[in-house]
Amino acid sequence: MNYIVAKKPGKLLLLTSCFVLMHFFLPVNADDGKDTVHTLVELFLAWSHQYNKKISIAAANYIDYSTMAEYAVGETWWNKLSATQKNQLSNMLQKLVEQHYFPRWHKIFYGEHLNILNQTTAGDEVIVHSQLVAGKEEETVIWKLHPKNGELKVFDLSVDGRGLLDRLSGRFAKRLSKSGFKGLISWIQHKLEDETLEP
Repeated sequence: MNYIVAKKPGKLLLLTSCFVLMHFFLPVNADDGKDTVHTLVELFLAWSHQYNKKISIAAANYIDYSTMAEYAVGETWWNKLSATQKNQLSNMLQKLVEQHYFPRWHKIFYGEHLNILNQTTAGDEVIVHSQLVAGKEEETVIWKLHPKNGELKVFDLSVDGRGLLDRLSGRFAKRLSKSGFKGLISWIQHKLEDETLEP
């Protein structure tokens, strides 16, 4: 599957945005992770540096923030947390990803050519391999998904070997070892309030 991203603002991006916003309640094809990836790329294209509630809700249908939070803190810490704490962490992680990473992914995919190559399985995980082409330069983009409530959802995204979960888990582990769960939540809140900080 090939997907060409719009090179400049215009009708294509506008139509893509309208299509996504009109159809974000449609269920994911649980048998094809490439469809999920394709939809997420469209959502990232429609995102801007300002919060968009409709796109946030739409993207949450295709991203498993709970599993992302579990992997980011690790099994030991996750099992220590109450249901309320797990929900709090998942919600704050969603805000962190939307605020710091959605704009980055918009910039990465906008104006480039994305080839969605193939998908493989490893246990209950589905791995979608894609390639981002910018002129003569190529970057590998790997999407990791797994089934949840009958649908495939993304829980990790890696661009040219730099994975989201690798970034988050390293930073989370440092805060957890230093000041525990409350310290981690405080750190995330601080990052949400200061957009100049690197995630």
